[in-house]
Amino acid sequence: MGEQHLRAALATQRTLPGQHRDLTQTLYWLGEVLHFKEEYREAEQHYQEGLELSRALYGGEQFRVAEGSNNLGALHFDEGNYFKAEPFFREALVIDRTVLGDDHVLLGSALNNLANALYSTGRFAEAEALLTESLALGRKNDNQGAVIFSSRHWGRLMLARSNYDEAEAFFRQILNDFLKRTPDHHYQVARAHLRLGEALLAQEDYTEADTHFQNARARYDQIYDYESTYIAQVLHGQARLLSRRGDATGAETTFREALRIYTQTLPVDHPFEAEAKSGLGACLAAQGRYAEAEPLLQEGYTLLVEKRSPRHANTRRALERLITLYREWGKPDEAARYQALLDAEIASSD
Repeated sequence: MGEQHLRAALATQRTLPGQHRDLTQTLYWLGEVLHFKEEYREAEQHYQEGLELSRALYGGEQFRVAEGSNNLGALHFDEGNYFKAEPFFREALVIDRTVLGDDHVLLGSALNNLANALYSTGRFAEAEALLTESLALGRKNDNQGAVIFSSRHWGRLMLARSNYDEAEAFFRQILNDFLKRTPDHHYQVARAHLRLGEALLAQEDYTEADTHFQNARARYDQIYDYESTYIAQVLHGQARLLSRRGDATGAETTFREALRIYTQTLPVDHPFEAEAKSGLGACLAAQGRYAEAEPLLQEGYTLLVEKRSPRHANTRRALERLITLYREWGKPDEAARYQALLDAEIASSD
């Protein structure tokens, strides 16, 4: 059902007496449409109203409440507010366990969502336990689709943990599975190309990484008739590739283009924007433009500490870029100060 039909249905249902149960589903559906369009503020309003109505109608432990909690968790996650998403995902998991039991294949989605919030903030051990359970459920229930989605999260966990060869193996399998199950232009195929490109880039396989980034971009261009965040993610990957290849000027241009789209499509201070600013700062530093690079590198690192935590690999990478900046700029005291932060973080995680 399209957005206009949902708005019309919502207006009609609001005129009905009492708390009409269909209103809850319409609020969720309209929220999902707006969420997909990256109109986060209005989507959140509909999700929140739907969740509050579900609690009033059904009580605590019911699918509609879990659905609402999951919707809000996913919204906050896409906004880059991973810590804010976590309690909603935890609530949805508790309800699903209660209603479905521990062996139901649909529990895997709730396990994956919570794991996603955890590994995005550097909490790898708990995320791994949840994904282990999710994969086992998919295999036990002989549900290949569930196994694929759990594997995708496994691949992202491996990327976050810098286990790049394992991440590559997962993403290759996922891409092959999606190509068998979905149309070639499906967004899941595009996303699999993007993630495989990231894993290959981390292993310095630049030629194949570039191929997968281009494949992802071609498919996203078919799916979206506007500059989506996903297109910015591809540009971000391509900018990192150019930087790794030593093309600081080309990387700068591409980072700026990714940042422009992030700024237009994402809430302020999103981790993707912070990571792109850090990457752009590194490109400027590589060109000797230290004064321009410094505020970008500092802002990127500060935001990632807040949004992802100091332990996340991307936060550490941003910190290493700051250290490199000050060493090359001839500011040893500043370099030593940030090096001490890095040493302390490494020691605390050993």
